[in-house]
Amino acid sequence: MPGCLELGTACTDEARASVQVTLVDDLGSFPNGVSVTMQQQGQDEEPCSDFGTAGTVVCGYEVEGEITVRAEAPGHGPDEETVLVERTPDGCHVVTEEVTLVLPAYDGQL
Repeated sequence: MPGCLELGTACTDEARASVQVTLVDDLGSFPNGVSVTMQQQGQDEEPCSDFGTAGTVVCGYEVEGEITVRAEAPGHGPDEETVLVERTPDGCHVVTEEVTLVLPAYDGQL
């Protein structure tokens, strides 16, 4: 892990989430059939597949830098946000960024 040996820090083996996304529709419910992706600047888009409880999704573990998360669901408009994920001062882990994406329901007309 970058920075650990240089600082003389003993890092843990745990993997910390890069981005934790809370997903809701415009009524405050978790939308059905949602898909969430992440894209690190300069990299290919990849799915976020670690769905937690209460409408949360983890995108990446120990991935740092500028990351865009995007969510889509049938019958809803998409939403996305870009965040900057940095490392802890000791360099051992990333600092988890928390994002809320709101997917507005629509009636088939955008």
